[in-house]
Amino acid sequence: MPLVELARYTDRGEIAIARSLLASAGIESFIFDQEMMLVPARLMVLDEDDAAARQVLREAS
Repeated sequence: MPLVELARYTDRGEIAIARSLLASAGIESFIFDQEMMLVPARLMVLDEDDAAARQVLREAS
């Protein structure tokens, strides 16, 4: 199952909150590039969860 990029974050606290929101909604997510301080971290989800994950983040903002 392919992963898609949901969002990019330079603030590591924000990505942790977004991931927590997704987990609360039952959506598994992954963080890429978290250790690379000069590159935004990427929040990834399964392709099939993309629409639902975007909705969760929209509702939280």
